[in-house]
Amino acid sequence: MEQNYKLALKQFVNKNFPSSFKLIHELFRGCFNEYSKKTISLNLLIKIINLYLMEIGVCLKDNHLNQVQYNIAINSITSNEISNQIHTVFGSDIPCEILYNFHLMFISNPKLLITDKYTYLNQLRKDYVGVDDHDKYKKKFMELVIFEILPTFDEYEEAERLIKDPSDLPKLRQVEKLRQEAKDQQRVKALEQEKLAKELKENEIAMAKEKARQSTLKYKSIKEIQKNYGQETPPATGVENKDQLKNRLFYLYGIVRQYLKDNYLVILVAILLALGSSKYLKKVNIKEKIVETVKMAFKFSYV
Repeated sequence: MEQNYKLALKQFVNKNFPSSFKLIHELFRGCFNEYSKKTISLNLLIKIINLYLMEIGVCLKDNHLNQVQYNIAINSITSNEISNQIHTVFGSDIPCEILYNFHLMFISNPKLLITDKYTYLNQLRKDYVGVDDHDKYKKKFMELVIFEILPTFDEYEEAERLIKDPSDLPKLRQVEKLRQEAKDQQRVKALEQEKLAKELKENEIAMAKEKARQSTLKYKSIKEIQKNYGQETPPATGVENKDQLKNRLFYLYGIVRQYLKDNYLVILVAILLALGSSKYLKKVNIKEKIVETVKMAFKFSYV
């Protein structure tokens, strides 16, 4: 088990997170049973727990796990598997190095892991109140509580009460100042984004209205043109028929006029010959005779 721990640690340091998580998760599930059987030391047990907590904290924060591993990590926290296993071995005397990595995991992923602020803070208070004053990792754990965790929830008064060395107060004030500046910047940025989104929405609405207005004007213009054209333009059929008839009459008039001009002598002779025959004048209407004579004249001229 110790060799597998070293391999998992090496993979974690080399940022081979999927392989490292798979191995350390298996070690975490088995280390408590092995410790109860005295097959591994307390030191190795603590190392395995710490690496598992660090692995979850880093991988969840930076999204290094696949979906299956992600679900395993989340379930091991939400089901209290980690907390229960740790308390099974240590009770209320949990080593500060484990408490440090346990709460660092939470505060590194507050939106994901801390669903209720007050429940979490109550557990935190139980943990830091019960620490051993002689634990060499107590100072490191308490610094995390005072300068990171409590300021995250704006619990500055509680953080100040926990400070033992007055020289640490300026550091807490600086943390508060920086966090307030960061919040102000986020607030300004949020307002700017909200303003920009509002302006974009207003521009979209204005463009849509203008487009609708232009479309309406275009439609009205087309309808007005069609209406005016229908009123101003007279029916085309009657005019075209009159013009065509007039043109045909002028054309026929021109042909007849030119023909009479060129063949008037022939026509005159034909008329005289026809009039000379009284026999035909009595039997045939004179109008019909003239028409027949003209036809004969046309034929004669052609020949």
